[in-house]
Amino acid sequence: MMLVATGTDADNKLVHVATSICDKENTDNYSWFYRMMKNNVDMAEILNSPKTTLFTDKRKSHEPTITLHAPNTVWRWCLRHHIKALAEASGQTVTHWLYHAARAPTRTKFMDTKVKPTKPKAYATLLDPKKPHELVKWTHHAGPTDTAIGGVVSSNAAEKNVAMVGLQATK
Repeated sequence: MMLVATGTDADNKLVHVATSICDKENTDNYSWFYRMMKNNVDMAEILNSPKTTLFTDKRKSHEPTITLHAPNTVWRWCLRHHIKALAEASGQTVTHWLYHAARAPTRTKFMDTKVKPTKPKAYATLLDPKKPHELVKWTHHAGPTDTAIGGVVSSNAAEKNVAMVGLQATK
């Protein structure tokens, strides 16, 4: 398993930060990865900043690691991974709706995207009243207004970096 951390520079260009090879994705390996990155003073400052937004997939091992090693950052989910995990996610209707909904600046505009009539299962999953905290992970209106969303939420820079070294194809 390869863990990759990437970022974007002031020109919105992909910047490689760190790479690690490990036996599997789990909390221990992610924790070690964050500790190693924080050995660099500049990286430690970035990982301790509330102006930093981290994008990950929805693996459960991210939450305890980020809570411990980057507690001041904003943590969001990669929208592409979020879409893949949904029932009824195939097709342009859900994909188009989710990208549009994720960028909506207000809850009213978010609710106006109207996917419910065409994809009721996906709609119910996304707006599950038992998990209202999840909206913060993938929508603009529910999270801090001064954090990254836009194009960043629609790509997985780490996977692009992995693909560049020929280990995994992007989809």
